[in-house]
Amino acid sequence: MRDSRKPASIAVSLVLAAGAVVAAIAMVLWNLTRNGLWVDEMYSLHAIEMPFREMCMYRIQRGHFPTYFLMLKGVVEAMGGPTEVSLRVLSVVCWVLGIGLFIPLAFRMLERHAALIAITLFSLNGLALRQAVEARMYTLVLLLAVLLAHAYLRLVAGEVRRRWNVALIVFSVFGLWVSASFFLLLLALLYDAWRRRRENFGLLKWMIWSVLIAAATLLPLAVLHVSTARQNEIAGTKAYNILVHLVTFVTGVAGNDDYYESNTLLFWEQCIGGVLAVSLLAALWQRRRGLLPVEAACSRILLFPIILMFVSWLADQITGLHLSLLGPGRYLMGLAPFGALLAGALIAGNLPTVSVSICHVLVTAFLAFAGSTILTIQTEPFREMLARLKTDYEPGDGLIVVPGEIVEGVSLYLPNAHIDAAFSRWQGDNAQMEQDLNALKSRRTVWLIWYRGGESQAMKVAEQILGPAQSSSLSKKYGKMRFFRFDPLEHKPEKDGAT
Repeated sequence: MRDSRKPASIAVSLVLAAGAVVAAIAMVLWNLTRNGLWVDEMYSLHAIEMPFREMCMYRIQRGHFPTYFLMLKGVVEAMGGPTEVSLRVLSVVCWVLGIGLFIPLAFRMLERHAALIAITLFSLNGLALRQAVEARMYTLVLLLAVLLAHAYLRLVAGEVRRRWNVALIVFSVFGLWVSASFFLLLLALLYDAWRRRRENFGLLKWMIWSVLIAAATLLPLAVLHVSTARQNEIAGTKAYNILVHLVTFVTGVAGNDDYYESNTLLFWEQCIGGVLAVSLLAALWQRRRGLLPVEAACSRILLFPIILMFVSWLADQITGLHLSLLGPGRYLMGLAPFGALLAGALIAGNLPTVSVSICHVLVTAFLAFAGSTILTIQTEPFREMLARLKTDYEPGDGLIVVPGEIVEGVSLYLPNAHIDAAFSRWQGDNAQMEQDLNALKSRRTVWLIWYRGGESQAMKVAEQILGPAQSSSLSKKYGKMRFFRFDPLEHKPEKDGAT
C-alpha cells in the first residue's frame, strides 16, 4: 500500500526493519547451541531414530503427526547424523523462510510505515526466536501460518483468484498434518469468515471446505491417537498465562514456559510488554468501528483462540470434564503473523509521523534486548547434568535411563557409555523391570538417570534390588531431573541376610 508519510521517516523505519531482521538471524545463529537438548527435543531425536512405521505410530500416539519428523529425519541424515546443530537447523530454516515470506505479505496488506513496523515485530518475536533454536515443529507451523495468511488475507482484501482458494485448502491440510495446534488458527479463520459472510460469502464457503477437508484427512489418525494415547498430551500451564500469550502475540515479548528458568529481567520485560499491549488494545477498541478489512480480520484471528482457551479453561473448572485447551504459547504460534500485522497497523495509524519513528526505534531496541534475554536464558540443564556424570562414569558401570525416550539423547552426550536398561514412565511390568535390574546386581556401580515426571516406579524397584541410592543433589528424592548412584555389591550381603 502507498504511504503519504515523509520519505525520511520511511527511511528510518526501513533501516530499523532491516536491522531487526539481521539482528534476529544473528542472535539465533549465535545462540543455536547455547543450551543442550531438553526433553521434547530428545523426543524428536528418539522419533527420527525409529524405523518409519514405528516413528509414525509413536508420534500419532503422542498427538503430533509425522510430517515434521519425516522432514527432520531427512535433514539429520543429510547432515551426517544427530548433533545439536543438525537437529535444530530445520527450525532455523523454517523461521528464516517465514520472515522472508512475511515481508511481502506486510507490504501487500499495510502501508509502508506500518509494514516496516510489522516486519520488526515479527522478526524479533521472542517466542519465535526461542522456537528457532529448538528441534521442534513450531517454526514450521509459523511458516505455514504465513503462507495461509497470504491466501486468506488476499481473499479478505477482495482478490478473487482460484489459486488463493486452492492455497487455503492446501495449507490448512498441511498445517494440521504438522501439528494439531494448527486447528486453533483454522477455527479463528473460520470465525472471521463467518463474521464477514454478508459481504464475502465465498470466503466463508472456501473456509468451511478447508476445515472440513483438513479434518477429514486427519480423522483416521485422530481416532488412532485417541485409542492409543496413554495420557492427555496437552502441556499444562497456569491460567494467568492466557494474558501472557496475549502480550506475546501483540507485542512480541515472550512469556514463561515450564522448561526454562524465569528471572527478574524477563519479568520486567513482560511487564513493559504488558503496558504496550494494553495501549495497543485500547487503540484497537477506539478504532473498532473504522478498522480496515485486513485489520479487522487480524484482530479477530488474534483474539479468538486466546478467548477460546480462556472459555475452555473456565468450563473445565466448572464441570471438571477435562475440556480445557489451555496450553503454552507455542500452541498459538500461528497467530504471530496476524498479531504483527495488527500491531504495526495500530502503531502507524494512531501516532503522528515523528512519534511513529520514535516509537519504532524504542520498540526495536526493546524487542532486540528482550529477544536476547529469551535466547540466553537457561533451559533444563540436561547436557550439563550428563557432563557431571561423565566425570564419574567408568567402563563396566551399569546405566539405566528413565524415560526410555531419552536414550538417544543420553548417547549423544555420553557416546562411550553403554545403556543397560531403559524404562518407560508408564511401565507397569515389574517382572520385566526386576529381570533387567537383577542382571546388574553384580556391577560395582550402577547409575540411574531420571528425567521429568512424578515418582518413578523404576526408581522404587531399583532400590529394592540394588539397595539405597546416592542422590545427585540435596533436593527431593524423586525430582524433576536427577541421576542416582547405586553400589549393589556393598548391599548384597545385607540383602542376603549376612552379617
